[in-house]
Amino acid sequence: MRKIQTVFLSGIAAMLPVLLPAQVKSDNPARYIYDNDRLPASFHAGRREALRALLPDSAVAVFFAAPERNRANDVDFQYHQDPNFYYLTGFEEPNAVLLVFKEKRHIDTMYTNEILFVPGRNPAEEVWTGHRFGKSGAKTILGINSVLLNSDFREAKLPLENCSKVFSFKLPDDVHNDAHDKSDLYDLVGNFRTRTQKLKNTDTRYLGEYMAMLREIKLPEEMVLL
Repeated sequence: MRKIQTVFLSGIAAMLPVLLPAQVKSDNPARYIYDNDRLPASFHAGRREALRALLPDSAVAVFFAAPERNRANDVDFQYHQDPNFYYLTGFEEPNAVLLVFKEKRHIDTMYTNEILFVPGRNPAEEVWTGHRFGKSGAKTILGINSVLLNSDFREAKLPLENCSKVFSFKLPDDVHNDAHDKSDLYDLVGNFRTRTQKLKNTDTRYLGEYMAMLREIKLPEEMVLL
């Protein structure tokens, strides 16, 4: 039995150098797309514009990706993105944050009205998780120009205190903390909570109403998929 295990593990080890370089070298956007019935990037961009039209002047809306849920030991449930997050981005990976500003703002070296923070790529883990978008993939496929890694969220100079309102949904309290990942949802939510705990402009009431107004009428692109 030990000999069989050794041969099996040796075979896996021999395969990794073949698999990983191919993943690292590939910049073909098609490798990231598993479904052929996705809504187009233009749809999600239009929904973000529609949300801006509802926001008051100088406001920002903040959305977090859905948490991952553990089923047993090292097995997680199949991941399902937060519906509002997907509606605005088309992004289906965990540990991400979206900020939609009413107007364009200077943020670090960017002048933008939206920022998407996404996980970085890890080709070794993608053997098991499937291909990830990463920063370049999110820009290419989702059509969002201002994309940063979620590891940049902690130090990003976000002008939240200068906004008239900082809209968000109620922050989750049951998010698992991955001690090996300092940029997982637990840390992203914790950082946002720290940034906003002393602000007087936060609002967790009206964002749900805004999103309900957007989603109550289905657009033609959505009707095709029903």
